[in-house]
Amino acid sequence: MNIILIKSYLDKKNIINEPKNKEKLKIANYAFLLSPYKNIEIPEKNKNSILSKVMCTKKFSLPKADANEITTIIEGEIEFLNLIKNKGEEIFSRVNLGLYLMKYKYKNFINIIKLVICEEYLNTLNEKEKIIEEIDENTMNKIIDKNIKIIEYIKKEELEKVENIKPLLDGKKIKEIFNVKNGKDIKKYIDILIKEQINNPKLTKEECINLIKSQI
Repeated sequence: MNIILIKSYLDKKNIINEPKNKEKLKIANYAFLLSPYKNIEIPEKNKNSILSKVMCTKKFSLPKADANEITTIIEGEIEFLNLIKNKGEEIFSRVNLGLYLMKYKYKNFINIIKLVICEEYLNTLNEKEKIIEEIDENTMNKIIDKNIKIIEYIKKEELEKVENIKPLLDGKKIKEIFNVKNGKDIKKYIDILIKEQINNPKLTKEECINLIKSQI
């Protein structure tokens, strides 16, 4: 069984309520089609490139914007699986999911989760050494339920637009207030602020100032 067949099953079941948009469906279909090549590297211009990324432009001649979005979905799946593996239940924290969604965007997350479901289902088949042409609904439903909970958590915590968060104190303000000149230190303090703002959406500028003071 291949990943496209599993995607078709998920689409028919409409497990995730999402707007039907031809352009978005095209992006999703390419992401699923190319996902199996995400771990294959090929030599290109004196360096190694990921085959799935190369195929976007070289084989399918997709516009750069489409290729970037497809690559983002595929890379997002890889990182999400790593998060689950390394953090386990901690993935359900506001900060972990918030930072992840800031990088990969909620608009891509639906397809990322579908890819994760496909990958986990295929891994289950491999563990059982099964080759079947019909979905084992009992196994699939367990995987779906587990991953749907993550989407439910994101919505409950109102993290769908977390990517729009900007630090309440930017680099210029941090320089002015704390006389910090080292770029690495400025980035460190901005990263601290972003994490705290994700964790506490009602954080004030005064609280941000006190937070950085406590770190200096």
